[in-house]
Amino acid sequence: MKNKKYAFIGAVDGHYAGVSYFLSPIDKFEGLFYKDILIIDINYPLKSYINKLNKFQPDIISGYPSALNILLDYQENDQLDISPEHIICGGEPLLTSIINRIKNLWNLTPYNYYGTSESILMGVGIGNNDIYIFDDLVIIEIKDKKILLTNLYNYTEPLIRYEINDLISESNKENHKYQFKHINNISGRSEDLLWLKNNQNKFDFIHPIVIVEIHLKGVKKYQLIKLTDERIKIKVVKQKNADKKEIKNDIKDKIATILNKKDMTNVKLDIKFVNEIKNDPVTGKYKLIKT
Repeated sequence: MKNKKYAFIGAVDGHYAGVSYFLSPIDKFEGLFYKDILIIDINYPLKSYINKLNKFQPDIISGYPSALNILLDYQENDQLDISPEHIICGGEPLLTSIINRIKNLWNLTPYNYYGTSESILMGVGIGNNDIYIFDDLVIIEIKDKKILLTNLYNYTEPLIRYEINDLISESNKENHKYQFKHINNISGRSEDLLWLKNNQNKFDFIHPIVIVEIHLKGVKKYQLIKLTDERIKIKVVKQKNADKKEIKNDIKDKIATILNKKDMTNVKLDIKFVNEIKNDPVTGKYKLIKT
């Protein structure tokens, strides 16, 4: 078996589960797996990586479905010319439309990995949003559509019936090939991409995981709202004794860092303190990003 060239597309500047899993063999036994690797930071414009991808010619690409879908746009427009052997998706629901595009443009059926920060790899599906859970690694109990996770491998600090807010349902599908639990309709992180105009007056996106991972001291809840293509607003519910000025400065610094990476210093930011942030009336869920 020849060593492969891997490309990873995702958030890489923190303790994210995806990049941690991807990099886990590095400096250990990478010679058995990697011929070479290319890490594509979702926080920077994907366009800046197109020439690198064309030169690199990855055998395997793994990353968020939304990011892969944008790469498919470049492939469709003949700006990207690669022929990967395998596609691995994770971190978001894998939509049928993206599966079909991968099949049409790369003639591949993508793998759909299911994992969380609490247990990086819990199951896998092939070519759809159905997942077979690795019952020899984890026990998943479905309670009111949420899941309770117990791992079977972490003896030092085990998780026992740890609640995770992913919405899933167990299927009644008859399965004779695989003996693992079969689940479907996974709904984890499903926020929209935030599309804004950059300094060149061209559209680019900010991935929701970047917003999810903003940690603000003294803040109970926040929501980012797109006002225009070059203006955003953040609603903030602060903790009782928190200082508004400190929170504002913290928000400005962290949003400025994100916008700078995306060459979006033109985007203006409004900050509004509110008493509550209501759930979406249609879905009944709290939306972190409103576009």
